[in-house]
Amino acid sequence: MVNVEKKAILDLFKRKRFPRPSQFRYLPRFLNKKEKTFLVIFSILTFSGIVGLVSLLYFNNTVEVAARGGEYTEGIVGYTRFINPLYSQNNEVDKDLTALIYSGLTKRNERLNMVMDLAESYEVNEEETIYTFKLKENILWHDGKSFTADDIVFTINAIKDQNYNSPLRTSWSAVEVTKINDFSVQFKLKKSFGNFLALTTVGILPKHIWEKVPVANINLAEANNKPVGTGPYKFKSFTKDKVGAIKAYELIANEKYYGEKPNLEKLILKFYPEYISAINALDNRQIDGLAFVSTEGMKDLKLRGRLNFYDIRLPQYTALFFNEGNNVILKDINIRQALALAIDRKRIVKEALLEDGALIESPILPGYFGLEEDTSHLVHNEADAQKILVDDDWVLKDGNKYRIKGTTQLKIVLTTIEKGQNVKAAGIIKENWEAIGIQVELKIISTSNLNVLLTDRSYEVFLFGQMYGTDLDPYAYWHSSAIKYPGLNLAGYGERKADALLEQARKTVDKVVKQQKYQEFEALLVENFPAIFLWEPKYNYLIDKKIKGLKINNLVTPSDRFTNLFSAYIKTKRIFR
Repeated sequence: MVNVEKKAILDLFKRKRFPRPSQFRYLPRFLNKKEKTFLVIFSILTFSGIVGLVSLLYFNNTVEVAARGGEYTEGIVGYTRFINPLYSQNNEVDKDLTALIYSGLTKRNERLNMVMDLAESYEVNEEETIYTFKLKENILWHDGKSFTADDIVFTINAIKDQNYNSPLRTSWSAVEVTKINDFSVQFKLKKSFGNFLALTTVGILPKHIWEKVPVANINLAEANNKPVGTGPYKFKSFTKDKVGAIKAYELIANEKYYGEKPNLEKLILKFYPEYISAINALDNRQIDGLAFVSTEGMKDLKLRGRLNFYDIRLPQYTALFFNEGNNVILKDINIRQALALAIDRKRIVKEALLEDGALIESPILPGYFGLEEDTSHLVHNEADAQKILVDDDWVLKDGNKYRIKGTTQLKIVLTTIEKGQNVKAAGIIKENWEAIGIQVELKIISTSNLNVLLTDRSYEVFLFGQMYGTDLDPYAYWHSSAIKYPGLNLAGYGERKADALLEQARKTVDKVVKQQKYQEFEALLVENFPAIFLWEPKYNYLIDKKIKGLKINNLVTPSDRFTNLFSAYIKTKRIFR
């Protein structure tokens, strides 16, 4: 029987050069063990080769890209109060949530340039006093309602209404807003203001929700805790602790977002009372990221290997502000120059800041005003400082430790707030100044007494930090109109030419002109020495390595870090080139 089958198969092979698939089922009957083994190995190698070739072709002709999905949890020190653009300025946690949930007419991109957001485009008249915005159409609120110009008008008028008591009221008080049609609005300014676009980053409220809330009850409105916006993420839920305080918010990506949709599908923000507990949560994998951590604060961090470390810069600086009215000695520019030369700023950054800072020369910070490089001019030189004092007739007599001029002793009171870095820096500065023969009294005040100090200007030299707003405008800190409280010109600087430059810079919308005015203003400060500029803080942003594609640039506000997070991803996919 076998021979008959064998003959039949052989006959078939004679008639056809290649057997039919059905004939292969008889093949094992005519192979010995060695031939069967060879056939199996040959089949495996052939299959593997085909798979390998297909894989090679696939990977050579595709690229890995970010895919939507995944969950990121960030720890935040502090607690939320009102997730409402009208009030979020007073609370950094509220700012974070507002930035994720709400949108403004404009926003800053990763390069800090102003770009359109809810607005499609804008026009400004020659006098730069009328701004007309064309809005994007087909934008939906998170509850599905349509966004229109009515929402813009309602929000701005609410900000201006003193009954709402918004901290933004002063900024908008001289601006009139008018609806042209459903997708056009116009703003009229009493006078030109080159930084007006920065104001339009404010989040817009949904009129259909907030017009139903009595102003008297606005602080109690449910929409403060369950916000409805147009931003890239929308509210899903929150959790509370045992005493009823909100301890976490869960946000999900807005599937109907009008802009480029974020890759991360879910964001969870967890709140902690202080950095120690937040760092413990990071160590215990309860959170994936934590921002604004000092190097000193990281000393207790254990699981460093799973984290990426990013540097964060904000538009802020720390300086020594001279109050010449409280110490006549400080009116002498030679004294101020000697004080500047005596300070070892590199030592301050190393020992007081633990390298969490960069040296600066003025309040015009590199990278923020279109000026990429700082012009270094101030170098620690104790010998030159001593020579200036000697040439100015401040001498050491009879083995005295401190210099005198006639009967006047060279004495200065240095004041700072009760903050670790500031206290350490003030100690180094005191040591530097006493090394050149200046008697220094160091006064450390609590933050609770800060308002009294600023109101009375009761300091001679004040070590303090200042931070710009979204407009990146030094006017509030250096124009003579801000010398008296509640102004923030802490150095009492009243140079007319400087005033004119600041006024011209804030009026123009021309970036080149603005940069030129700021450069001229910077040169005046360097020449006049109304303050000694010390450092620009740097912060650490710690994020789990599972988060890919994150690029951290300079930030204008702490909440801007989420702008960088929108392009980050966890999941990937491959697409053909």
